[in-house]
Parts: sequence; structure tokens; C-alpha cells
Amino acid sequence: MISSRTASRLDSFLSYSTVKVVKVQDWILGLTHYLFLAGIIVYIIYNTIASQLYLKRSTPIASSVRLTAELNLKKLENSPAPSYCSEPGVQGCLYWNADEIVFPYPGEINTLFITTRVTISTSTPLPPDCNLDGQSPLISSLSPMSYNCTPQSVKEAPNKKKYYIANVESVTILLDHSVRTQFSSKSGQIDFALFNELDMNGKLVSSCKSSENEVNIDFNATTRRNSAYNTKLDVITVRDFLQASSCSSRGTKSGFDLDNPSNAPDAAPNESWRSTGTVISVPIYYENEVGNSQVLHYTYLPAQLNATEYKIIQHINNPDGTITYLNRHGIRIVLTQFGSIGVFDFQSLLVNLVAAMALTKFASVLVDLLMLYIMPRRESYKDAKFDEEIIDKTKKVAPTEEFFRKSTNHRP
Repeated sequence: MISSRTASRLDSFLSYSTVKVVKVQDWILGLTHYLFLAGIIVYIIYNTIASQLYLKRSTPIASSVRLTAELNLKKLENSPAPSYCSEPGVQGCLYWNADEIVFPYPGEINTLFITTRVTISTSTPLPPDCNLDGQSPLISSLSPMSYNCTPQSVKEAPNKKKYYIANVESVTILLDHSVRTQFSSKSGQIDFALFNELDMNGKLVSSCKSSENEVNIDFNATTRRNSAYNTKLDVITVRDFLQASSCSSRGTKSGFDLDNPSNAPDAAPNESWRSTGTVISVPIYYENEVGNSQVLHYTYLPAQLNATEYKIIQHINNPDGTITYLNRHGIRIVLTQFGSIGVFDFQSLLVNLVAAMALTKFASVLVDLLMLYIMPRRESYKDAKFDEEIIDKTKKVAPTEEFFRKSTNHRP
């Protein structure tokens, strides 16, 4: 048995300090406190679900997008000539197929160039003395031995003829994209996950922000099963991209219009976007679906980049030593992939819940401010909440008689 003297010493050295709690019997304060608590708890639950705080997230570490283009010429055989084909200064329209419209080739990775206008010119033949040792004119043009034998550049080539490419808006673009993510555990094990677009649902949205605009096209199991393009992959026409890519007044209500005046730096007065070309940026954003985190979702977010133009010079070496130049202007579609993909992780959920529960202290702070500074009986509440002690500086501690009285009354 421990003696009373020893127990007293133990009580002195091993004492426990706790916070004093004052119970205020005021239904207004109590109701206010519980309402604040209920609102905070509802917010925590909503934010945990809506923000998917129960997921361990990872950004894509590798990604790929393959684009191919097609144009159904049979559907366009009986269509009237577009109005831009008769524009002044234009020789007319060229009715190319998709392989000719796309340059340098269909099937590029992460980008695609759609020709909307082409200026064709051919350099003049080389002087006869440039054909040395019986070389063909073609070989001589490829290996000039002097500047006098250098073929004319695209700017110097005469007889330039300007054409528009008809019906580029009807070109269909097939997109095949996938992403790879990486998740690490405490044990150091690294898990990889690969997702293809067929494993996900997606959508193409108007303008720059998916949360503020209409969905132009949905991509899911139903739409892929009923696709008119005989493929399960995503198919988007150039017209769909243009309709969804307007981020300012440059576009009309129906989207970005190629025939509107261009504000590209080198554009001539009243020259159209169809003539100068432009760049359309198409980020693809990946995320887990809200309410069903096991299903991934992606969003195409196209936007036409202001004050941009795009052109590519194609040159064809002819047997007679001349060079035919195709100065192509058009739409450069550039796709990038980013996002946040997650898997369920209990530790992430626990950490976020503990951090969120700290908000419940905010309810007590608000009610304390209401009690001490606004309520009619605030002075009585202050006396009940706070104990004052007067410290005598000539002594170590000099409690007031009121302090001794309170201490005596609280002894068990």
C-alpha cells in the first residue's frame, strides 16, 4: 500500500491539467452551435465526395494520341461549290481527298495539319550550262555547283496560283488515345495502370471551360455502339472542332468561322482565317467520374489560338529540274494530355477527414464571439467563462481571496 504522504507527492508531481468547460444554458446559443456543426459536417461530406478526397492521385506519366483523317467524297459529289471558291484573287477550289488535304501524312502523333488554302508555283528551268557531265536536270537541281544553278525559292517562283480546298469542314478525324499512370505504395512497390479511350467515357465541350459550356458530343458505350463511322474510336469532324473552339467574339454563336477576318500578324486586310490558317489547341483532360471513381472520364477542350497562322511549304522536284512549290495554309490541330487519375486509398481519406474535422472548431469560435459580444447577457457569460487572478509582483504568486474560495468550493 502507498502511504498518504507518498500519494500526496505523486499527486503533486504527476498532476493532470485539463480545460475548464462552462455549460451555458441558453437555447439560442445551443441551437446556433448545432446548426453551425451540422452545416460544417454536411460541407465535409459533400466536399469529400465531390472533390474525391478518398483517392490517391497521379498525373499521366506517358500518353499518346494518334490522328487519322477521312473525307467521304460520295456524300459531297452533288453538293454545290462553296461560296469562298469564287472569292476575288482565287483560281477556284481544289477537290482533294483526305490524303491530299492532310500533310505531311495521316496518322501523325499528337498533331494533324488540315490544308485550307494552297498557292502553287513552279520555278523556271535551270540554265543549260548547269547540266554538267551529262547529268539529268533533276540531279543538277539537287546538286547545284554555283548560285547560278540554284533553283528559285518559293518566293521567287513565278506564276503563283491560289486555290482553296473545298469542304475541309467535312473532314472526319479519328482519335485513338491512351494514358499511363503510376502509383507508389509505402512498401516501395510501384503499380502502373494503362487506360485506353475505350475504357473511358468522354465528351467534346464548347469553348475553353467544360463547366460553363454545353456538351457538343458525348462518347460512351451507347454512342460507340451506334456510331455511323463503323468504328468504336472517337470520330470528330473539323466542323465540330471549329464549333467548339471559339473562346471569344472572334467566333459566332455557331463556333469559330474560317471565313471571318483573320488577325494574324501577317494577314492582309480582310484576309480570312481560311486563307491564313490558324492553330487549334485541344487539351484532353482525364479524371475519375464523380460518384463512380472506378470509371474514368476525359474531356476534349478545343480553343483557337488568337493571332496565329500556320503554313507548310511542300516542294516537288520535277524531272526537268524545276521545283513545284505548294505553299499550304491551314488548321494545325495540336493535342495535349493531362489530368489527375486516382485510385481509392484509405490513408488519403483519413488524412483529409482529419484535416476537414478541424473546421468544427470554427463553430465554437463563432458561438463564443456571439456569446461574449452580442448576446444581452454577455457580461454574465464573460464572468462564467473567464477566471481572473491578481499577481503580486513582490511575491511569487498571491492569489485573491476569491481564488481561494473557488478552489475550496471545487474540491471533491
